[in-house]
Amino acid sequence: DREKCNNCARCVKSCPTDAWSESGYIVSFGGLFGNKIYKGENVPIIRDKETLFRVTDVMHISFLKAMNAGERFRLTLERIGKEEFKKEVQAAYEDR
Repeated sequence: DREKCNNCARCVKSCPTDAWSESGYIVSFGGLFGNKIYKGENVPIIRDKETLFRVTDVMHISFLKAMNAGERFRLTLERIGKEEFKKEVQAAYEDR
């Protein structure tokens, strides 16, 4: 049931009907383990390697520009706000 899908990809390997006929990459950002567990934010499913590399490059460069020394990605997002970061990732996803 695609309405219930949260893009976790757990069903792909065991699907008896090949319900998902298109392959792609699932990318999330800002997850955190330890005492403050936080599930990462998902990017829409990425269908090609060019888009994958564009999006991950933007994520990495944006983090390097905004981070404080030793700061985890999630904490940087909390400090600077994730909305601006999401805009940059979306622009890379759409190749703008």
